[in-house]
Amino acid sequence: GLHLTLSALLRSEPTTWVEVEQIAKEFMVDGASTEHELMLYQYWFRNVSKLQVATCLDMTNPTVCRRALITQYLQRLKEWDMDPKSSCDVLPHKIAHGDQSALKEPFEAVVKKKCGAL
Repeated sequence: GLHLTLSALLRSEPTTWVEVEQIAKEFMVDGASTEHELMLYQYWFRNVSKLQVATCLDMTNPTVCRRALITQYLQRLKEWDMDPKSSCDVLPHKIAHGDQSALKEPFEAVVKKKCGAL
């Protein structure tokens, strides 16, 4: 179920959340399952939507959506932090947090650890 759904999502490249849910239903991925829902939200934030906490307010399960968003953001921070070629001079757009408090704290912690100061 999940693997086939993810493959279908990557092939069809949906641009709306409704399309994501339709593809999931085609492969009988249970939207009521937290694990399945988390995977769908992670796909959404990795491939379609900007990381905006406000986006989750309109989603079916705002709590799981927010968890997926923060997980995706932390993954981006980790990749930047672990990349020996990354520079503190110019921070990449993909780790910008837009003053969203849920993302700002981990951002500041990682940047302080990697770069010394903000």
